[in-house]
Amino acid sequence: MSGILGLVRIEARRSIGLWAFIPLILIAGWLARDLIPVRVWLWPETSHAIRMTLIILGPLAAGVAAWMAGRDRRRKIGDLLATMPCPAPARNLATWSGTALWIAGAYVTAGAVLLGLTAWNATFGSPLPFLPIIAVGILAIITHTALGYLAGHYLPSRFVAPLIAALLYVGQAAPAFSSSVGITYLSPVMGSVAADVFYGVRQDLSLPMAAWLLGLAGTALALVVLRGRRTWPVWSTLTVAVIVASVGAGTLLTTQPTESADRPVIPYQPVCQDGTITVCVHPAYQRMLPETADIINRMAQPLAGLPGVPTRAEQRTSADSEFEKPDWPEGTIGFWLGGAARVESGYQMLSHSIAGDLVADPRSPSMVSYYARMAQIVAAGPGNSGTKAIPPLVGMNPAQEIIADWLLIRIWGDVCEEVYQGGFQCWGWGGASKPDTKAEWERFTALDPAVRRAWFEEHYAALRAGELTLADLP
Repeated sequence: MSGILGLVRIEARRSIGLWAFIPLILIAGWLARDLIPVRVWLWPETSHAIRMTLIILGPLAAGVAAWMAGRDRRRKIGDLLATMPCPAPARNLATWSGTALWIAGAYVTAGAVLLGLTAWNATFGSPLPFLPIIAVGILAIITHTALGYLAGHYLPSRFVAPLIAALLYVGQAAPAFSSSVGITYLSPVMGSVAADVFYGVRQDLSLPMAAWLLGLAGTALALVVLRGRRTWPVWSTLTVAVIVASVGAGTLLTTQPTESADRPVIPYQPVCQDGTITVCVHPAYQRMLPETADIINRMAQPLAGLPGVPTRAEQRTSADSEFEKPDWPEGTIGFWLGGAARVESGYQMLSHSIAGDLVADPRSPSMVSYYARMAQIVAAGPGNSGTKAIPPLVGMNPAQEIIADWLLIRIWGDVCEEVYQGGFQCWGWGGASKPDTKAEWERFTALDPAVRRAWFEEHYAALRAGELTLADLP
């Protein structure tokens, strides 16, 4: 045993994995950080980002292993090695082990740094539920190196390393284009992790995924050994590896998709900040509370104190449907914070939703009908001819759109921005940008603040119920 370990140490020192170690850590860190929200650290997002580094690290690991597998034959020292007392299978496994240790070490190091940063910054949860996700990532790295070594062992050409890297890069992404969810789960990067701060981790995928990857790696290594030693232990190992891979793959192929909403929400106590409207968020998003509360309260400030104005805004779960707003408690508006955590324009989209809820009651007949029709369209699916029978969407009326855009522009300025070829793209509700409401928009925005406030006091309830028309605007 000590001789084998010594050989592994020698091969680790001779491996190009040593030179690739630091670059791979930097690549993994860059890829992972690009997938982590910019404003908040979340355990599910970090574990998913670490796993997704396999997109690049996996194929690179295979390429490095393929290069090492053909090293001795490219140098034409096969006859010299044949005189050594150490059998060829042991030498091959030692070379593969020394290479796989460096690549797996780079993955683990990058993951440990990201987990440490998350532990320092996260305000909710722990890494323990997500460790199986990361462990499967380590097995995926090992499997990539085994497949790469197998290719380089049988085809010791200089072109095999980049070729196998390219093939595995495409192979990882190919399941995403399948109509079968089970096939998607066969990919370590395309298979859904199904984890977030509200619902936790889907625990039934890690074990079959580990079996699939472990069996695949065992099959590749057994085929490497089989070339030089066709004995019954090797054949037995190959058989067992194929069976393990088949069981794992079969389980994944028959796994049914599970929506987050099908799992119970992990209990939590929301963190709130008082103001014109009390704003509450999940404790994992606590760092975003001051900025979120400031934007929502600045939007609601012109309506403060009016009868019927919502008094509470609460972050909704990631699986809450946009079409279930009528089920929210009276006086409460909900918002989704995931977009604002990820992109700079996310707060604009958050404001868009808040403005709509401030001027249009989700329980009003027109909005209830709007949500019902939207749910029909989504249920029908894209391209379904049945959507033609669904009446056109109405939602907010033009008067509500003007007020909603006015609330948005008070915070963000113009809701339209110039895009390529002299065109404009608007992210508002349309009241400020439609030609047929231009006159009413200019008249409303030019009002004296006292006059506008007096109009709100008299007409806000009717406005939110959808009972006002453009002619009713002051």
